[in-house]
Amino acid sequence: MTAGKVAAQVAHGVLGAYRAIEQESKHAHALRAWLDGGEPTIILGVADEAQLLEMLAAARESGLVTHCVFTVSRTRGGRRSSPGHVRSGASGRAPSTQSTL
Repeated sequence: MTAGKVAAQVAHGVLGAYRAIEQESKHAHALRAWLDGGEPTIILGVADEAQLLEMLAAARESGLVTHCVFTVSRTRGGRRSSPGHVRSGASGRAPSTQSTL
C-alpha cells in the first residue's frame, strides 16, 4: 500500500473503533481516557490478512473493542479492488499497564 492508502486505512480503523466504543456505555471510561490522553494511536504492520485477524482476535479476547475495515469494490487509479478483503483493523483502548499485542 502507498503511504496515502495506509493513512486512509488508519483513519477508517480509528473512526470505526471510535464509533463502536461510543455506542457501548460500559466503555465510556476507556473512551474518556483515550480522549483525555491525547488520543494516542499506534500503527502496526502485519504480514498478511491472517496475521491481522489473529491480532484483532487477541485484542477482542483481552476485552478490547475492535473494528475491522473491509474493502469495497471501487475503481482506484484504474484498478478494481476485490470486495470483502480485510484492509486494516483497530483496537483499544487498553490500560497502559496491559500489554495486548
